[in-house]
Amino acid sequence: IGNDGLIVVKLKVIENRVELRIKDDGPGIAAEDLPNIFERFYQSNYAKGGTGIGLTLSQKIIELHKGTIKVESTLHKGAEFIMEIPIGEAFFTDKDISTDQIETIPQTLSIPGVEIISDDITPEQNDKLKLLFIDDNEDIREYLNDNLRELYHVIMAKNGTEGIKKAQKYLPALIISDIMMDEIDGTEVCSILKKDKRTAHIPIILLTSKTSEESTIEGFEKGADDYIYKPFKIKLLKTRIKNLIGQRNQLREKYSILELTGAETLKELDEDFLSRVIKIIEDNINSKDLAVADIANALGMSHDKYYRKIKTLTGLSANKLTKKIRLKKAASYLQTGEYSISEVLYMVGFSSPSYFSKSFSDEFGLSPQKYVSELQH
Repeated sequence: IGNDGLIVVKLKVIENRVELRIKDDGPGIAAEDLPNIFERFYQSNYAKGGTGIGLTLSQKIIELHKGTIKVESTLHKGAEFIMEIPIGEAFFTDKDISTDQIETIPQTLSIPGVEIISDDITPEQNDKLKLLFIDDNEDIREYLNDNLRELYHVIMAKNGTEGIKKAQKYLPALIISDIMMDEIDGTEVCSILKKDKRTAHIPIILLTSKTSEESTIEGFEKGADDYIYKPFKIKLLKTRIKNLIGQRNQLREKYSILELTGAETLKELDEDFLSRVIKIIEDNINSKDLAVADIANALGMSHDKYYRKIKTLTGLSANKLTKKIRLKKAASYLQTGEYSISEVLYMVGFSSPSYFSKSFSDEFGLSPQKYVSELQH
């Protein structure tokens, strides 16, 4: 008995089987929903949220033990789940029965699906891309964590507010968010993150049970990169994740070539962000003391977030991006024919002629002297 109602559990042995009945006096289940409640993520028209995967797993476990589970319910009058499991080896084949010694599980062992999910990245996860999954259903969070953690470092958020904070903190490679959540729903989460210069570049997949054209249009208007409808196959989700991250990597490769001012495939906020970065660097192009921290401060960002944002968008480190812009500016100065090489290297913030020459050669495949010579022919 609790503050919200009554749950009655009855267990008894009937001949060669065990019967377990669990009954509550809650809102009940509509007759039209009864045939579907053991489906993963089933959405009812009469109840908020979906079934998740708990009932599906319960049914699978009981069936493995040659048992059955059913439900009896009337809307607004509670529900009763009835499980029957046979007793004795006669109901099982030799293949079903294991005679192996069961090992004691150490208390420190992490059991898949029920471990506490940590947001801290361990050394062995350093080479994994980070995914953020936002959903208020614990079963679904555990289900996706179990299926994705071998490929990615999965960060979990149990609601939209927490999801926004973790997206801003960890800057994951991709975000998956359920739409139907309390307080801040998935479309609003998407809208907020796409308007934030720190997170606007991150692909977002929305999970929904709504199949109407209107809800899909709303999600895309808020900036969603993809939609997946429940129930879904995990293979489909993995494919969509891989494709979206692949598209982002292609964009990074394009930007790493660096005609930085003209990437028509970038979203408006990303273009604006990079334009601001370029302007800050070019306005201070002759300063050899311009540091990444100075640029981040001018943008109102922390050093770490600036570094991760630049790496995500361009594939370059923040220092390499600054050097690349300096070198492109040097090339443009040399093309005018108005300045000597020694003048130009100081004009773009280099203090060592030998380092400038090496950096220029690495960037353009020609030494500054050869570059000038080619321009004159």
